[in-house]
Amino acid sequence: MIRLYSYMFYLNITVYIVTFYFMYLLMSNYKASSGIHFKKQLRDTNQIPVSKLRSSTPLQNEVERDLKERKSNEFWVQNNIKGYSKIRSNDSSTDDLMYSMPVLKERDLNGPGEMGKAVIIDEKNLTTEQKILWKAGWDKNAFNQYVSDMISIERSLPDYRWPECKNITYENLPQVSVVIPFVNESWSTLLRTVHSVLNRSPPHLLKEVVLCDDASSMEHLGKPLDDYVALFEKVSVQRLKNRGGLINARILGFNHSTAPVVIFLDSHCEVTTGWLEPLLDRIKNDDKTIVTAVMDIINAEDFHVQTYNIEQTIPVGDLEWTMFFKWKQVPVGKPRIKPVKSATLIGCFIGVSRTFFKYIGMFDPGFFIWGGENLELSFKAWMCGGCVETVPCSHVGHVYKSRLPYAWNGQQEGSVIERNLLRLAEVWLDDYKEFFYQIVGPERVSEINAGNFSDRVALRQNLGCKNFSWYLQQAIPDVFLPSECHGWGPIKNQLYPDVCIDQNDNESNLKGSIIRGARCGKMMYQQQWYHCHNQTIRRKRACWVPTDKNTSIAFDFCNVEKQDFQWEYRNDNTIYSVYVQKCVEMQPDQKTIKLARCSDTTNQKWTWKRGPPPGPLPDWKKKHQLSN
Repeated sequence: MIRLYSYMFYLNITVYIVTFYFMYLLMSNYKASSGIHFKKQLRDTNQIPVSKLRSSTPLQNEVERDLKERKSNEFWVQNNIKGYSKIRSNDSSTDDLMYSMPVLKERDLNGPGEMGKAVIIDEKNLTTEQKILWKAGWDKNAFNQYVSDMISIERSLPDYRWPECKNITYENLPQVSVVIPFVNESWSTLLRTVHSVLNRSPPHLLKEVVLCDDASSMEHLGKPLDDYVALFEKVSVQRLKNRGGLINARILGFNHSTAPVVIFLDSHCEVTTGWLEPLLDRIKNDDKTIVTAVMDIINAEDFHVQTYNIEQTIPVGDLEWTMFFKWKQVPVGKPRIKPVKSATLIGCFIGVSRTFFKYIGMFDPGFFIWGGENLELSFKAWMCGGCVETVPCSHVGHVYKSRLPYAWNGQQEGSVIERNLLRLAEVWLDDYKEFFYQIVGPERVSEINAGNFSDRVALRQNLGCKNFSWYLQQAIPDVFLPSECHGWGPIKNQLYPDVCIDQNDNESNLKGSIIRGARCGKMMYQQQWYHCHNQTIRRKRACWVPTDKNTSIAFDFCNVEKQDFQWEYRNDNTIYSVYVQKCVEMQPDQKTIKLARCSDTTNQKWTWKRGPPPGPLPDWKKKHQLSN
């Protein structure tokens, strides 16, 4: 009898173990949290079945699972993260020990998002719980956190570099500190940023990664993050007790960093193979050069990496009088691996030597939250003895958000940015600030309190910086100057005097957008128009052009050589299309604007300021006009 009971006992234990094992295998078919990838082979063109998607998994559980996996012995043995194997340097001039690259686990290249592929999900097929998670991720981040959380935090990416970039040998490079500011960032994007830096940076060059928390309120960015980064010798977290904004978080990180070069990197990026060495080499050769990489796009919807096609042109920073950063494409140089001068810096990636950054006064600590700091650094670099360059051999992916999903310390986003930009204009733009004021509007400028910036004016004087006209001539000689034009301001209809011609020129969907009517003064910058000597009507880089059917007016990138971009503002106050030979007419709904046969009706009459607007036209620009 005792033997029978013993037999039954061991049988039950065996059944329990087998059952548990099969349940474990079932659960292992998918791992939904950050850094845990599907074991099923999924191709980027296939939609992922709903059965494979997570339902309502609390974020805290995901964080704990990630932490548990990272702490496991198997993980450390396979990844060799804590103790990089030491090898002798190939440089015979030094006996210093160098560190080898970490050995990553072999990846399933068909897992979600691997090799930079898209994760395709049909939202309509999600369950109710999954749709709630889907929407919450978008609301919190302005990107698809649901998809991001399905992708490994160590996902593989292609090597996007040109072949000749891979053959360059770099010697005696300085070390770098990577400063990553964040506020309420999702777990998966933040850790994917960190791991991409750890995994794709030569360890002997990467001195540290400093995470700078701008007083985040999300639970996973507190103790769970501290516990996680404690596993990595080179990663630390520094925290602002109260919300200080991106700029002050970066200053905090800089003050806690120690390497001779510092790279400021956004918290939703992925660096790629070979990203670091060409940047450090450029700063080593000229430590007054501020560098940025080719910023590839990580799609906010499906997280596929869309690399810039830089075979013919390369993206560099442009300048517009709204004082917002814009890209423009310039021809690739010869040799094409050569760094390219850039008028301005994008804010998500900035590389600078510690010495030069301190010399030019770092970021302006008087800036609030976000906005303008990248332009201020650009102007200072050029005007105070250095320059800005894009390095073609360095590729970094960045999630571009459609909005900024952050708190603004009880202030309106627009007012914070306007304050920073007014401060920027007052210190660095000289008389050219008039063009910025025309966009903002004189009344609004008088309402903005930019704070005390006398210390920044003194900094510029003490450094003996060049004037802004010199900057434009050196960095961006083809810049559009409103002073080159002979008509400017809002365009008001005489039949409906409270209605102005309006257009929100979002360049992401600019082509084919239609000029419309709107209440005057509603959005000043959308109603500021310039009539220029080449007969274009424009704002920034975009101009009026008749639609394909020649009945309405579209907004498109300017082409001054084409007749369909030419308009006349006649003495009878009509606006006439040279190409279509029709006049601009406001319709009775006070929103629709048409091109119609010219008549003497009041709805075809427009009030517009004649003559050049306030602001300088430098001699070098006049000579440029004459030469053309």
